[in-house]
Amino acid sequence: MRLTVLWFFILQCFISRMAFGQNNTQEQLASVDNLIVKEDFKTAIDRLQKLLKKKDWPLLRAKLAQVYLQKGDCRQALPNFQTAYKHGLKNQNLEFGLALCLLKTGELKSAKKHHNAYLDKYPDDYDAKVNLAIINHKLGQTQKAIKQLQAIVDQKRHYQALLNLGLLLFESHPQSALDHFLEATRVEQNTQLDKKIGILLYRLNKYPRAEKYLLKSLFQEHKEKSEICFMLANIYFTREEFKLAEKYYLKVVQKNPSFPGVHANLGIVYYQQGKWKQALREFKMSLATDDGKTKDKGIHGKIGDLLVKLDRFQEAKTQFEMDQKKRPHSIVSLNNLAAVMQRLEKGGVQSGQPDRPKLEKRIKLLEKAYSQKPQDRQLTYNLALAYFQAGNSNKTLKLEGSRAQKPEELFLKGMSC
Repeated sequence: MRLTVLWFFILQCFISRMAFGQNNTQEQLASVDNLIVKEDFKTAIDRLQKLLKKKDWPLLRAKLAQVYLQKGDCRQALPNFQTAYKHGLKNQNLEFGLALCLLKTGELKSAKKHHNAYLDKYPDDYDAKVNLAIINHKLGQTQKAIKQLQAIVDQKRHYQALLNLGLLLFESHPQSALDHFLEATRVEQNTQLDKKIGILLYRLNKYPRAEKYLLKSLFQEHKEKSEICFMLANIYFTREEFKLAEKYYLKVVQKNPSFPGVHANLGIVYYQQGKWKQALREFKMSLATDDGKTKDKGIHGKIGDLLVKLDRFQEAKTQFEMDQKKRPHSIVSLNNLAAVMQRLEKGGVQSGQPDRPKLEKRIKLLEKAYSQKPQDRQLTYNLALAYFQAGNSNKTLKLEGSRAQKPEELFLKGMSC
């Protein structure tokens, strides 16, 4: 009888200790949840790791994985999710977290497998559907991903679906991408999209609205991005607001001196304001920093034009010759080279002793340009004058008339190149 009472007492003590241990664990887990709400992830992780040293429960592993995931550390979260999963713990949060961590750590095939398995159980989880579309895109199945996201958007105005669909269409279909981004901002306010919306509006030549979003983007980021400043400068340039264009091009130069196209554009802005020396400096910088990615904008011709304005004709001729090699069929280039050659000829119409080889070369250049655009009055006059200097009165008379400009109007074509 005494022995039975003793065993009963021992059993009661054991059950009490187990209950106390479970209650203590539950209390600590509750305190961990409070820490997560406060985003004190470090303390939450420390507490969970101490509990795991006492007993490695799948539930604790899953909780630790969730904390790492909320902290943004998927590499630490993944092995904890996998351990809990292998030990038989399966619930919606764990399975979604495991699939998400596989995606974020780049294990795409495993991520796809787990997302498909997850969606078999929970087919109405739109977040998982979006993730599966992202996985397909990363695996090179972009068109399939677009169809999946479009199917989600057709059913529900889902923010992540709209955002990712806009990103996938960003380069190929800017108008569709813009529509999806704007719809996403109606679902959920996100100022981070202002930059992308501004860029798309800029590409679609919707400059007033583009300016608004691009300026907002600069203000929000508290730092001046070269790409955004360049677009703003281009917008102001098209509106002939040259002071503002200059301001933003200079911001780009200060931030990124080798930004493609900035020196050429700044040079044109200076030219439009009559700042010849500054324009010349920027065009030369454009040639020095050209990485081959930007289209040739007739920079040599522009430099030549500025050198003429500065009475540096021999240097101008060299630049026009280089321009001619790059743009052999450009009417402006042909005319400019011919005009500066005339300036440099030692003889000329006044002395009656033109330099024949140079004159013949000039005539060939002008004839080539005239054959492309015979209605150009200045080309007509320049060619008629060259024929007159060569003593070819028949050709001169043929070209004279209403189309030929007066001698005092002879000048280089300028910045229209």
